[in-house]
Amino acid sequence: MPDEVPANVTTSDDAPTSPERLDRSRRLLLAIGAIGLLLTVSLGGFALLWDGSEPGGLTLVIPNGVAATLDYPTIDSAIAVPTELVFERGEVLTIRNEDSAANRAGPWVLGAGETLRMKFDTPGEYTYLCTVDESENVTVTVLERGT
Repeated sequence: MPDEVPANVTTSDDAPTSPERLDRSRRLLLAIGAIGLLLTVSLGGFALLWDGSEPGGLTLVIPNGVAATLDYPTIDSAIAVPTELVFERGEVLTIRNEDSAANRAGPWVLGAGETLRMKFDTPGEYTYLCTVDESENVTVTVLERGT
């Protein structure tokens, strides 16, 4: 007589998908999805915290309290800005106003706590005119990397 399989026992070939097995699979997929979402958000959060400054470039800082020492803030330059700047392609000029008042840095005026970032991607010569003091015009020369 051939071997018979009891009705409540299944073989691996014809195993029905049990609700418990489906539930476990769903939980596994949800866990993998949650981990993927967490990684994506974490990396995105890291990108938000990263200030994006490039190696090289120049950072100028307007210190806190400097406006109080000036006769005419936003008219008098809060810091000395070089009138000739040279960058390689991709470098960044960053000017950060750490003061609680608006200030001028060469041709640029920054509000309290404001940061100006200028990334130079295109080689050439650029002139930034200062409408307050012509002697504070800034010429930026951008070179190809390695030249």
